[in-house]
Amino acid sequence: DIKKMQEMVRSMPQYQRKMDKFSLHIGISEKLWEIYRDAHLEPVALAEQLMATGEHPDGGKASEKEAKKELEKCLQDARFRSQDKLRLLLLYLISQGKVNEVEDNKELVWMANLGHQEEQAVVGLQYFGAPLEMEDSKKKGLFSRTKKKKPFRGGVNKDAYDVSRYLPAVKAVGEAELNGKLNLADFPYTKEPPSSNATSSSKDTSQSQSIGRSLRGARSHFMSSKLSSATSASNPAESELSKLQLSGPRVILFVAGGATLSEVRSAYELMREYKREVIIGATRILMPHDYVEALVGLG
Repeated sequence: DIKKMQEMVRSMPQYQRKMDKFSLHIGISEKLWEIYRDAHLEPVALAEQLMATGEHPDGGKASEKEAKKELEKCLQDARFRSQDKLRLLLLYLISQGKVNEVEDNKELVWMANLGHQEEQAVVGLQYFGAPLEMEDSKKKGLFSRTKKKKPFRGGVNKDAYDVSRYLPAVKAVGEAELNGKLNLADFPYTKEPPSSNATSSSKDTSQSQSIGRSLRGARSHFMSSKLSSATSASNPAESELSKLQLSGPRVILFVAGGATLSEVRSAYELMREYKREVIIGATRILMPHDYVEALVGLG
């Protein structure tokens, strides 16, 4: 009968393994939700998104006055952890171009009831380097120094949750490269760029490109089969990527100084969307506390 069939299926090793993984994922999700709830992270996350994107969840533009109001509300809330208040304060100073307003910044530190070490992180931000600002002129590169600047704004993912709308700049860079629109003023060649007046004949060029494609195709097919067998019973995300029919040359993104986990995720998203192999690397993987500790050292 049906009941006996169900018992037989449940006793199978494959079923047991799947149930173990399912239980593990449910346990992890519940633990993460407890941390998110107990630390009252939702108001902090919404304030972070408003400052980083410059927009409200409904798409309306957020003013500097609104950003400061949200900041002060979070800084004065005793439920929030000091580390969350500090990161929110740092984001406000960067996004609103307030890094060098020393006296006002001291008032915000006092309002948040932060200690001396946290205050050193705010001071260290002044020595971090060029402010993250965009220039007004489009003739020069994105990171050029100009007299008139406006606060840097990240991209916005309209389809994301309200607390995860910000798009890392590295994703925009990767997307521009994949579409052949990367600004050479921002990312110049480190060697002689390919010349449009190549001396080789078009026949030789097309033959060379054909060879390159065939070799990459053979490699991709080999790697896909290896990945498929290696990841089918392990990481679900890697297993999913192994099934993509990747084509074209690979794109390698390298972040000097360190990359965040959201930037690493961006590479996976680009790979899924463009069906191209995208590899991201960095000098280190940065966690939120790593960034703050580095600023304390500068202060």
